[in-house]
Amino acid sequence: MPSMSTPSAITISYALSPPPGVDTSGLEASKTYTFAVSKGEGKNYYDGLRTAIAQAKDAFGDDLTLWRDRVGKAEEVREPKAKDEDEEDDEEEEEV
Repeated sequence: MPSMSTPSAITISYALSPPPGVDTSGLEASKTYTFAVSKGEGKNYYDGLRTAIAQAKDAFGDDLTLWRDRVGKAEEVREPKAKDEDEEDDEEEEEV
């Protein structure tokens, strides 16, 4: 029976295309992370794998949060927030 190879690292990448006019200073539109998975067998391997996945999730999430905030601020400046039509309908119903 052939032996199965277990990954020694997790690699995660992203490539973003921010809208024009977004201040991208200090942010990277493309990035690759690699997180080592501790060597071992059985439970030790899976514990290390869970740790690497958690690290990847945290790093990726932190980066995307920075991008979301930066793009969100640019969108607010570009298009001021308008009152939703649903909110207007709700206010009319409350007045009745």
